[in-house]
Amino acid sequence: MVLLFQALCVALAYGAFCRAVHLNKKALLRLRVAVTAICGVALFGLYLTLATTWLPDLLHTLLVGVFWLYMLAFSKTWPPQGIPPQMQRPVGYQHTRPHPSR
Repeated sequence: MVLLFQALCVALAYGAFCRAVHLNKKALLRLRVAVTAICGVALFGLYLTLATTWLPDLLHTLLVGVFWLYMLAFSKTWPPQGIPPQMQRPVGYQHTRPHPSR
């Protein structure tokens, strides 16, 4: 179970890294945050199994596996180089914060 969990964590982190390589300022902020968080959590899960005494159970392994399957299915919508058009900011988009007094 531990080896499967570790393999899934490595696969999930690698998939997120491959997407992160193509992210730039044109990508939506929520996409950049999500890809970074997925990679970070997968690496943290790998760290927990290698450097501590924590052992994943079936539920943890299934959750990482489902996330990996989701990333695998979603990879079909990504172009070979770049970001899908629906994940890019519209041209001329400027993020503005609401005024604190409103």
